[in-house]
Amino acid sequence: MKKVRFADTNRGVEAVDDIEDRTFELHLPDRGAVEPISPDRFAFPVTAGIEVEASRIVVPEYFGLFVYDRDDESFVRTIKPATDGFVADGTYDVDIGGTPLKIYLSFEGAFDVAHRSEGTEPGTVLEFDGKRRVRIGARSLHSSPAGTITTTESVEDLMTAVSSFGSAVKTFSPERSFPTLRGHPPRLEVGEEFSTPPGIEPPETGIEIAVPPDVKSVYTVASLSYYLGARIVSGSEPAILANGERFPLTGEDAPRNARALMDGAAAALERQFALDCVVRTAGLYDVNLSEKQRLMKHVDVDLQHLYDLPLPDRIGAYFEVPGHVIDDLLEWHSTTDIVPSFRFAKYLPYAVAELSQIRSYDPSGADEELTASSANAGDFFRSTDRNAPEPTAHAPRPALAMGSRSAGTSDRRRRSPGEVVSPPEVDTDTHMWIADQYPVRAGKPTLESLERRFDSKPDKEDPEWIRILVVCNDSEMREESEDLYGFRDFFEFDIDVRYDLSTEQLRNALHEEFDFFHYVGHVDDDGMRCHDGWLDLHELEYTGVELFFLNACTSFSQGEALVDAGSRGGVVTLAEVYNSLATRFGRRLARLLDAGFDLYGALAAGRDSVIGGGMYGIIGDGRASLCYNTDGVPTLYRIERTGENGFDVTSVSYPTIGYGIGSMMTFMYEKEELMHIVAGTEDPYRLSSAELADLLTDTATPIEVDGELFWSNELTPSNI
Repeated sequence: MKKVRFADTNRGVEAVDDIEDRTFELHLPDRGAVEPISPDRFAFPVTAGIEVEASRIVVPEYFGLFVYDRDDESFVRTIKPATDGFVADGTYDVDIGGTPLKIYLSFEGAFDVAHRSEGTEPGTVLEFDGKRRVRIGARSLHSSPAGTITTTESVEDLMTAVSSFGSAVKTFSPERSFPTLRGHPPRLEVGEEFSTPPGIEPPETGIEIAVPPDVKSVYTVASLSYYLGARIVSGSEPAILANGERFPLTGEDAPRNARALMDGAAAALERQFALDCVVRTAGLYDVNLSEKQRLMKHVDVDLQHLYDLPLPDRIGAYFEVPGHVIDDLLEWHSTTDIVPSFRFAKYLPYAVAELSQIRSYDPSGADEELTASSANAGDFFRSTDRNAPEPTAHAPRPALAMGSRSAGTSDRRRRSPGEVVSPPEVDTDTHMWIADQYPVRAGKPTLESLERRFDSKPDKEDPEWIRILVVCNDSEMREESEDLYGFRDFFEFDIDVRYDLSTEQLRNALHEEFDFFHYVGHVDDDGMRCHDGWLDLHELEYTGVELFFLNACTSFSQGEALVDAGSRGGVVTLAEVYNSLATRFGRRLARLLDAGFDLYGALAAGRDSVIGGGMYGIIGDGRASLCYNTDGVPTLYRIERTGENGFDVTSVSYPTIGYGIGSMMTFMYEKEELMHIVAGTEDPYRLSSAELADLLTDTATPIEVDGELFWSNELTPSNI
């Protein structure tokens, strides 16, 4: 069985997560014997533990440390990345923030923290005044469903099934805003009889959500029901029912339609979650939180009183906070559009697992309030005439009928004009589309790709060795295929670049085991162009490719074929795009994936800085990533000059499976010792030229200046 374990290394010990294929090493320069110990000896939940004698511990990167007093069960302080510190004598538990699996240290005594960039022990160094017995614990960030609920095509049964999703939430205190305390909802399938495994049932919270008895309404409130532990009941007026009070989900003057319920459920979820993130600071996690500062600027609330309230009373108290105050606390991260049909019910747990705001409607236009339109791809045309110029702002753009192609027509997989659609706009970075069509600027998962999150991965000799295959079957696009990956020293990349493959060579390559496949060339209805013909990936029985990027015209159908053959997911195009766009976007996406962004994050961060980037989408599991971010949370920095020696820096975080919304992070160069909720764009902070220079030279980080995406090693303060 896959598990978390510790292994000896030449420099210390390594925590190995066989479930998620992640490792993390701690250097112990003068360690004694390593002894396994029970996970029960830790205050925080771990699944593997060791004890070792050491005078110092080296974490080979810059990480923040969260220090807790074990005896008082209280928070002591945060030591930010690249910040030195001293903690006086005591009994401590230390949470190392940002690691690819949770790592805790437990010991007694005073200790120094130093961040060193040079020498034999670069990284974050914890040093004691002599040898100490140190306990080291680890647990996976993995979360999986506990069982499967079967519902019939009865709306009443569906209400009970979705109400049972809350059984996966580990606490209904404000701490459930931490992603590690929100378990994955059970799977959902449709059958002839309703059934649920033992222990999976609606939580007894006393909370109810009343909605009209239809599939659309039940889907719409699924995430809210899960987070509140609320039972969904039938009612003509949508509302949360708590402690004898009624909190409407549609305003008094709002029309009683599906769109009003979508907006109301999303607003209620954001309100309850955002305030939980602040109120939990009155408990064990008494940190200096930026969202707490923003809240207290607007309202005077007793956080301890709110923390101590029973759940029904706390829900009601939260509704007394003005809406404009909630809007200022955080940005929501995820939206899911799902057709209100029992055929798509099986996808619902995956949307709920990441607290996605759910919009349930018929994209064909049967719903008057919300509809999807056919995509207009003319502005993103990529001609197969290699010498064709890009259209200018004033030149006419060629019309593009979806499904057209330029060389050798085939009727085997002709795409209908309505197969590619433009969903209604969202204001979240992640957008999941659960319907039959292919969406632009969004991700279309398959159930199999989502289930592969929970598959046991084959053991590797070295989990940090990342295998990448780059195939360039277009001689004029070689620039894109070179020097794409391997920019960071923390990982070992085995990059295999192959040119001008035949159909047989490409088929054999896709049977090999690769973490990532980047294709540069041409795709049409016949498949992937090779020098001797076309390889249709629908004919693949299996593939060893985990993730992929098919940077070729209208590659979405071939991408879906790769997912059907066993890949987790990848980025595809939904129309024909110019060579220059393909090259620019391809290089940017590669760098973002190399920096630990997942597919959703890379697409969101990369597309807005390239004209035409909106015609890229995701097939499969958009939460899949090439590697983890060594800072924990993938982050982009927007920088604006404010004077000769001043710069405003705005940090934008992109939640991942390992560090979902509600996690906390700190920014190394922010002057205040603030923690932030992982949830999009933060307030800007001011840096001098010297401080900005340190940020730019510290690591390869995505930087946005005037809407253009750069990398920190490409910039200096003088050219911003």
